[in-house]
Amino acid sequence: LWNWPLNCVYSALLGDIIKDQACFSNFGTWTVLSCIWCSMNSLKVTTVQSHNCLVNIVLGVAGIEVVVQHGLATPEGLAVDWITGKLYWIDSNLDQIEVAELNGEMRTTLIAGGMEHPRAIALDPGQGILFWTDWDATFPRIEAASMSGSGRHIVFKDMEIGAWPNGLTLDHLEKRIVWTDARSDAIFSAHYDGTGVIEILRGHEYLSHPFAVSLFGGNVYWTDWRTNTLARANKWTGRNVTVIQKTSAQPFDLQIFHPSRQPQGEDYAVSHLY
Repeated sequence: LWNWPLNCVYSALLGDIIKDQACFSNFGTWTVLSCIWCSMNSLKVTTVQSHNCLVNIVLGVAGIEVVVQHGLATPEGLAVDWITGKLYWIDSNLDQIEVAELNGEMRTTLIAGGMEHPRAIALDPGQGILFWTDWDATFPRIEAASMSGSGRHIVFKDMEIGAWPNGLTLDHLEKRIVWTDARSDAIFSAHYDGTGVIEILRGHEYLSHPFAVSLFGGNVYWTDWRTNTLARANKWTGRNVTVIQKTSAQPFDLQIFHPSRQPQGEDYAVSHLY
């Protein structure tokens, strides 16, 4: 699933259109899938007022409900803890990371301050870790903390190779972070602790302003604003670049829904949140 600035989320598998989003995530099973998205500067959708709110929708454009509506400025990065059913998001204007139940209840601010331009967020519930990117002009970096908000630390800050960390995803099998850099027009990978950095791909025709990134199998997938494409390549070597979809406008966020993207296990954060 990916989304466009023309206010829709598009599924190549189901062909469903979901209106008014800026970023989104997914949660569920193969029979029931919920798509959760955040909306900025949007108008009313059906019977839902979705101006600056987080919305939960069951595919088929039915059962729309507002999950979080108040106390939001610019919600951007969004991720779901699929083990315990919690929603994490970044508000780039308020410079904070929040968490709530999928119905919006038990809302808590996990991390506040010390951010300039936070953008993407990714979770590993089995390890109890959350990661986020910040393309601070003077100190671009990738940070991490426990999913209960403690132990905040910098994972990667050597941005001489790139200074605009944008999209972010996790390789759960290899325990690696993968991110796009929109200034160097490259995709990188590193261990969870920031070591073992690999430059997967740089300067390709279809990697000229990458935004979102995800993984599936042996491939990395990304959206690109300049070429209006959804593309993939080998996640280790960057070879075999293939355009999956050309879009009529700049593609924004990207999610791949598969059991391998949501491995099951004990959630390390759940006992420490509330």
